[in-house]
Amino acid sequence: MTTKPMAVVEAFYRAFGQKDFDGLRKLLADDFSFRGPLMAFDGPDAYVAGVSKMPFAGAPANSLFIADGGRVAHAFTWKMTAPAKLDVPMCEVFEVANGKIRSSVLFYDSKLLPTPN
Repeated sequence: MTTKPMAVVEAFYRAFGQKDFDGLRKLLADDFSFRGPLMAFDGPDAYVAGVSKMPFAGAPANSLFIADGGRVAHAFTWKMTAPAKLDVPMCEVFEVANGKIRSSVLFYDSKLLPTPN
């Protein structure tokens, strides 16, 4: 039985939100890559190490998911709670194959985020 891409992405957000970095790592393919306005990672271990030190805290709200085969797009408002309280519109696009996330591209306006100290 193969895992549906949407279920993999839901598990990703659950692990990310709970800061379950071991669980998060298990969802990422060995050739995983991430691209975003402020960070880029090649490899699942580099990604997990990077996001575990991220200076921002928050959770997605107003989620809209669109799935097309192995591609899942998630448009949402990131409700930042630290280091400031603000709402940031974002969209993350995942490529999922064989029950693992192969890539993630995150889109948002980085000028909306506070500058970390």
